[in-house]
Amino acid sequence: MINKNQAGELRLRVWVAIFGVCLGGGALLSEQLINRDGVFYLEGAQLFIDSGFETALSHYNWPFYSILIAAFDSITTLGLENSARLINATLLLVLVDAFIRVYWEVNSKVMFRWMPALIILCYSGINDYRLLIIRDWGYWAFLLLASLYLIKAYKYNKLEYYIWWQVFILGAFLFRIEAIAVLFLAPLIFLIRKEPIVRYLKSCSVGFSLVLTMVFIDLAFYEESKFQQIFSYLDFYSYWARFGVYANRVAERAIQYYVEDYSIVFAISGLLSVLIGKVLAKVGGMYFLVFFTGLIRHKVKNSFNRFTVNVLIAVSFIIVFVFFLNSRIIAGRYTVQVVLFLLFYVTYYSEAILVSIKKTNHRWLEGVFFMCFFINLVVGIHHSASNKIYLKDMGMWVKHNSLESAYITTNDRRLFYYSGGVEKERVTRKSAFSKNDYALLSIDKNDKKYSRLISENKLIPIHSIDGGKHGSAILFKINMDQ
Repeated sequence: MINKNQAGELRLRVWVAIFGVCLGGGALLSEQLINRDGVFYLEGAQLFIDSGFETALSHYNWPFYSILIAAFDSITTLGLENSARLINATLLLVLVDAFIRVYWEVNSKVMFRWMPALIILCYSGINDYRLLIIRDWGYWAFLLLASLYLIKAYKYNKLEYYIWWQVFILGAFLFRIEAIAVLFLAPLIFLIRKEPIVRYLKSCSVGFSLVLTMVFIDLAFYEESKFQQIFSYLDFYSYWARFGVYANRVAERAIQYYVEDYSIVFAISGLLSVLIGKVLAKVGGMYFLVFFTGLIRHKVKNSFNRFTVNVLIAVSFIIVFVFFLNSRIIAGRYTVQVVLFLLFYVTYYSEAILVSIKKTNHRWLEGVFFMCFFINLVVGIHHSASNKIYLKDMGMWVKHNSLESAYITTNDRRLFYYSGGVEKERVTRKSAFSKNDYALLSIDKNDKKYSRLISENKLIPIHSIDGGKHGSAILFKINMDQ
């Protein structure tokens, strides 16, 4: 039987889901250009449909997201893009619901049950990505679900929670390989708190079993190690060697007299500062203000399980930092994993601030409090029309007006997608002009790269759409025999 509190929580979760669906529907109504990564994943889905798993794997060595899109499309016949967007919308609802439930679990004295819903729904860092077709939605959603059951396992020591923690973190692993690090690092909470080591082993047992099984299958049935191929980029020694070269190169310019002794420290501290800045930027101005105000004015009580939250923040930060050390390039969405766990502190402090406001005689402050969140929500869900929507218009024109037998090459992933490249083998990207009949090119303003070919009539303009200062998209007839 469901008690009164559980029924109230269930109603709240249902209303949050309905509100989330409305937000997602509103975002989809805005005219947007598909993101480049989205084209990549849809292309992988089409390759899986056409040629199977091996071809999809050759396109990208972690193809689960593309395969999921392809499978969903085969069931619904909505088309690959619509299938991807529906999958993402569903995963976003799972993420929001999981965030709410995790907060209820880490804070035993929640004052406003709706507060975590308000925080996550108004978080601009998530709303900014609503229109993007990215595998991160699955990773974030399953990561939060897994965290919920890890916390339950830590608190209640029940076998079912250990199992569900591992099931969901392996679900996250299907979307991003970083989840395997979370699987083995996050349960260190048991060892840090000097719990019996058997609790750590129980929380990682499925992971250990799967790794051993994969290694056995790999060695027994494949001449060339598929397991090794998949995990080749976890070669930490080569990472460190490359980073050492990079650090020396940087230090030679910045601290040339101390290169030998301090190059690694200098490079790491610099990149660490950049990453911290990226994380704080992704938290957002308003949420950072709430966090800072709460940190100064409100003490975190024992009812809030900050130890577990801190471990999850630390593990997430370490994973992102190791990635950053290797690539030195980091998109904003890579820091979302860290921020999602920081938002539990934002939620806690938001509750404390609202309680303080209610104790004053200034009721208008409550209005200001909620208005700030509303503004944050609007800013996050407002997506202005893309300034390169002309690429979509041009791609669609080519798709409906080019000859079915014509071979077309293009230099832009969005032009490739909208001209039908995902479905048509005759549309390719960055192939030689001499092997094609037409060239569909995105040309930046004042770009002279193709000027000589145009002046020599080797590229003859057929149709173009001007994007103003952002450039133009032009379909050329290729005449290399001229």
